[in-house]
Amino acid sequence: MSDKVLILKREDFSYDIDSLHTLLERGFDLIWGKEKSLAKKILIKPNLLMEAETSSAITTHPNLIIALAKLLRRRGFSVFVADNPGGFGTNNSLRSIYRSLGLDKYPDLFTLLYNDRPPFKEGEFTFSWWAKGFEIVNLPKLKTHDLLGITAGVKNLYGLIPGVIKSKLHQKYPYPYEFAEIILKIYDLFTPKINILDGIVSLEGEGPAKKGIPRKRGLIIFSNSGLALDYTLAQLIGILPENLPHLKIALEREMIKEDLIEVYPQDWPKFKIRDFMPSSPSLIESIPKPLLKVLGKFLKFYPVIERRECKRCQLCLKVCPAKAIEVIREGLRINLNNCIGCMCCAEVCLYGAVRVKDSFLLKTIKKVYNLFSQKRDN
Repeated sequence: MSDKVLILKREDFSYDIDSLHTLLERGFDLIWGKEKSLAKKILIKPNLLMEAETSSAITTHPNLIIALAKLLRRRGFSVFVADNPGGFGTNNSLRSIYRSLGLDKYPDLFTLLYNDRPPFKEGEFTFSWWAKGFEIVNLPKLKTHDLLGITAGVKNLYGLIPGVIKSKLHQKYPYPYEFAEIILKIYDLFTPKINILDGIVSLEGEGPAKKGIPRKRGLIIFSNSGLALDYTLAQLIGILPENLPHLKIALEREMIKEDLIEVYPQDWPKFKIRDFMPSSPSLIESIPKPLLKVLGKFLKFYPVIERRECKRCQLCLKVCPAKAIEVIREGLRINLNNCIGCMCCAEVCLYGAVRVKDSFLLKTIKKVYNLFSQKRDN
């Protein structure tokens, strides 16, 4: 059976619920048809990293969740919504996120779930109770990621793991390819049949949180495979799939095969984004390997806390798996000798006070890349 990917574009970049419903219906019918094998209880798994304005593009847009829920309800499914946000992911923080996105106003459309029951173990992982017993519909957001390059179809399932357990896994598997192995194992345990990417407004540059830059792209991508979705997405945004850790591993293990991916429409390359702003890891991986061996030690990036923006809430200190954040007289500081580069601090900071600092050479390469991208786009 081949993997299918459908790319649709919203030229007006609108999140109008009625028009989204029409697009979703079209995508659903083309990729899944009258799917009979789906369980009657559907869990929509969006990306709800933190409480943020919808214009920030940090979360899956609530109108897409609402439009999809309406479509599923009309087709006879019971619909539930859940995610584990960054940090400790308490029920109070999740409740605040639901409320800030207006999702609590639709009790007749879907049920919002919490971690109010014991989690369960599956192999080496611990998952929220609601990760079992539902048909998972994967609804990720198109965002860059400072560890894996992008967070999309496969990485979104990491949110099935509750709260601080995610930070512990970062500590145990701190390097990109180690962590990529973990998210592939999680993906393999669940392998959602329905994956729909919110790329109408993407988050680029220093994603996946407050320091990222929202950009209007107009894309909604449908696929029956999270891996096929990510593979096609990489090509759309100008990143070689083998330069993303999880796709490199998947290709080597033949978890995904390019010749078995059907992409619609046939002229899909017309949707390619010429000026996508990659994260630092993606840019480094794109450098030819012989050159990277010579320049690698000069291509560094690491998190720093901007004291003017820091509110000293100490959330970053509490979630840091490496205990690398220290309290000093002037505020908070990251001890780079202990930092493992997981970027959990940047993901949970509600004030955008943690940014990624690039070495001089990496900063220069970024400037040249952005200049070249702008000229190519023109």
